[in-house]
Amino acid sequence: MLRTMPCWSCHEPAQGSFCGHCGAAQRPGFRLELDLASVQHFTAGHRCILRFRGAPVLVRSSAFDGLREGPDIDFVPGTAGQHEVQVLADGRFGGTLRVVVANPTTSAQANIHIGRVGIVENLTVGSKGRLLEGGDWAPIELRAFSDDEVEQFHLAGSSITTRKGEYRLTGRLGQGDFCTVYEAQRGADRVCVKVADDPADNDLVHLEARVLRSLHGKVAPQTKHIPQLLDQFTVDGRAGVALQLCDGFTLSALRERFPAGIEQRHVLWMTRRGLSTLGHAHSLGLLHGNVCPEHILVRPRDHNVWLLDWTASVIARDEDGFRVDNPPWSPPEVERKLPPLPSSDLYSLGRCMLWALGETSVDDRFRRFLEYFVRDSARQRPQDAWEMYRKLDQLREQMWGPHRFVDFVVP
Repeated sequence: MLRTMPCWSCHEPAQGSFCGHCGAAQRPGFRLELDLASVQHFTAGHRCILRFRGAPVLVRSSAFDGLREGPDIDFVPGTAGQHEVQVLADGRFGGTLRVVVANPTTSAQANIHIGRVGIVENLTVGSKGRLLEGGDWAPIELRAFSDDEVEQFHLAGSSITTRKGEYRLTGRLGQGDFCTVYEAQRGADRVCVKVADDPADNDLVHLEARVLRSLHGKVAPQTKHIPQLLDQFTVDGRAGVALQLCDGFTLSALRERFPAGIEQRHVLWMTRRGLSTLGHAHSLGLLHGNVCPEHILVRPRDHNVWLLDWTASVIARDEDGFRVDNPPWSPPEVERKLPPLPSSDLYSLGRCMLWALGETSVDDRFRRFLEYFVRDSARQRPQDAWEMYRKLDQLREQMWGPHRFVDFVVP
């Protein structure tokens, strides 16, 4: 039986390429439910085989170590539960297959995310097996891999070991100006690993670690909007950190989902959380220094917002100036080489939120509020994030009355 499947991360109904509840990327897929008669062939401790039609594929799975090459990939899962299989076919195409292995007393299911793959019974040594449930191959459209993604697939077999444990890299999340960011597994936990591309930039990674310790050193509600530092290490002479993995959409990705712009009601709470995060940092004498859409991460289901990438952080009024210039998000004083002020971060936040609104209908009061942030002169902008946070709360009540949670559904 073929059914559209829920989000693999939060299990809520998912429509489109991204889950509107948690923001997890979704690939086209189906759920293939195995009948009880077939469960005996697909339980922990039994030899299973994945069969891919066409050219041999490279497969990496949580069920075994390293890479295996097929078209027939067999394995013996040691435990019941979900086993993720990543597939690279012909060096250019790929996808993910999530296999749920059952206990003998429970039903089994397999989530198919890869074209032309079957799960077959293979209890008999030397047997080619049969497709379980008597079904047919389920062809699902594959997508072309970019060169970077092909490289990512091979890199994903790497691991980094520290005194706190082993981090098995499972994929690349992004590429910044100075660092590469990976998703990794440490035991049962998914984490984020960030490594400098060049040892010459190690100081930026060390800086981010110090800043995150400082930001989390003071107990405050705003720390939920700042990634937690989990570990710090050096690999091949390059500095790295392990961070809390934050699931959601960057503001850039969200804007792509809303071509005309994001509704002002949602941009308002994103602005509010950004202000509280900056208010916390500024109270400690720290500026983010590079607020931009790629560094604002939004989780739709609970409206949480994280401010990412503190490698460009500076001390307020530091005569050494800003570390990066990132137009159009950076304020004019960066190019003019003037000292950074708290209003510099507020400029960048305001610029991001005006961009997020796009061409949507916006209350003049809210637009004027944000336009105050992006004045050319740093002295003519707001200077206190907490003051603007309180004014935004007042504005929200004027516009909509008492606060109520409104679902943010992403198409």
